[in-house]
Amino acid sequence: MKRLIIACIGIFFMVSCGDQLRFDQKQMAEDVTYKTSAKYLLSGSIDGIAQWYQSEGFKGDTYNAVVQYYQQLFSVKSQTYEEFAKAPADWANEFNLLKPIKAGIDLSIEENEPLIQGMLLVLKTFMFSHITDKWGDIPYTEALEGRTGVFFPTFDPQQEVYTGLLAELDEAIALIESAPNLSEPKFDLIYAGDKAKWVKFANSLKIRLLVRSYEAYKKAGVDNGPKINAIVSSGKYFNSISDNASYSYIGSANYNSWPMGYYNDNSKNELTRRKPSTTFINALKDMNDPRLTGWIAPALIPWATAPTTFEVTDRYGYSYTVKQQDISEDTKGDADDYPVDELYVGMPIGYGEGNPVRFGGTVPAAGAYDNFRTSSFGALFWEDKHDLLKLSLLQACEVNLNLAEAAQKGWISGSAKTFYDKGITLNMERWQIPADEISDYLASPKVNLDGTNNLEKIATQKWFALFSVGVESYFEYRRTKLPSIIGAAVPSGLGNPFPERYRYPTAEKIIIQINTMKQLPVRVKMFSQQRFGYLNNYSFS
Repeated sequence: MKRLIIACIGIFFMVSCGDQLRFDQKQMAEDVTYKTSAKYLLSGSIDGIAQWYQSEGFKGDTYNAVVQYYQQLFSVKSQTYEEFAKAPADWANEFNLLKPIKAGIDLSIEENEPLIQGMLLVLKTFMFSHITDKWGDIPYTEALEGRTGVFFPTFDPQQEVYTGLLAELDEAIALIESAPNLSEPKFDLIYAGDKAKWVKFANSLKIRLLVRSYEAYKKAGVDNGPKINAIVSSGKYFNSISDNASYSYIGSANYNSWPMGYYNDNSKNELTRRKPSTTFINALKDMNDPRLTGWIAPALIPWATAPTTFEVTDRYGYSYTVKQQDISEDTKGDADDYPVDELYVGMPIGYGEGNPVRFGGTVPAAGAYDNFRTSSFGALFWEDKHDLLKLSLLQACEVNLNLAEAAQKGWISGSAKTFYDKGITLNMERWQIPADEISDYLASPKVNLDGTNNLEKIATQKWFALFSVGVESYFEYRRTKLPSIIGAAVPSGLGNPFPERYRYPTAEKIIIQINTMKQLPVRVKMFSQQRFGYLNNYSFS
């Protein structure tokens, strides 16, 4: 009883203090006078979103591991489930990036800068689409209204969020197309004030949203195929790598450098302990994919039947010394876990609790943060800056592969093969693959969209194309369950399903519980395990 009384006192004290803190923050917000301009908030918002998104995209373990781009060498837990079982503390990273966008939109209206307003609306839609893709129902219509005293915004159903985002993109396009040119193009870090490129960005984002939500809208009686067709007919969408919403790193400090470069990882541990998965490497090898030898480094001490030492130079000019070891020297039986006479060797995914992550259960001579029996990611990804390392929000290859899927499923007119070949070509051009190699690849039977397993092939190429933005690959696999090799690679003994959603933050549950206890308006229509469990997104249920 004593413990119960203490706990109750603590809760009410927390509620009381929390309320006072909220009122203090409101007064502080009302007293603040912003001494800035919309153009500064535009450049700051672009860079803030891009730095966060690209870092999450390449080194976000939760997503990259579950779609099997890599396996953490330092973890002994299943990479397909446990990370998702942990609810994040909050979603401050995501919503904090929206605050300067909101302020910038307000200022752009005051300053009569419709072009900046339109650009910021595109960024706002990009961020909110990411948040709803991750969580489903989210605060949207009442979000970002803290200065007006709305500290507990209600959750909007995902369908209403999507409908609102599509409308905001239409508004953004209208503003951009009718606005005068940007007086100071340097504040647009992506396109230097090119209005046509921003319209393409907005339309390409619309294509992503319309494809992801197509079946959910169709179940609700709405066919969005004509909207996609209209964008394609206009030609105002990403169809070249110069259209990509991306820009280069500066590489002079940790905050403007590639997340795995020296400034952010001078020990190189972060990259070496994330090993390319067997699933990913074997898929690239199986298709004789030319991107393999740029993305992946050879194993440095692989087993061999006739060992020798030799140099390997990868596609981008980085050299590696491979020192094969004679398999007859294996005295512990560790070699049973490794392929022999292979240069590119992946790390198996999905180890369960208590099972060894390192092959053979031993720590290799290279140390705990590496395993020279397996491949690492290429040395390109150790650079602070490089022409190939981009802060990337949306790429033309993804857009065209989305259109390939839509055409294959009969949602839109046009040739699925044309969009498919274009999507592959654009991604390979982005990674500087020569034209003759691209042509040979497209003609190979395992790649050619010839009517056999077309959706599987489209999904596989989208999986390849989304490498370095693993969160988008997770959204796609969750929606389609393709490519099937991802599911097939999960060990049957794990006993855990593929995580269908990202759990709501712990802080949100606490707020709802406190509000319910105080008989304040509850922020969601239903507080249950369904709401905070594993309800599939894009269902609009």
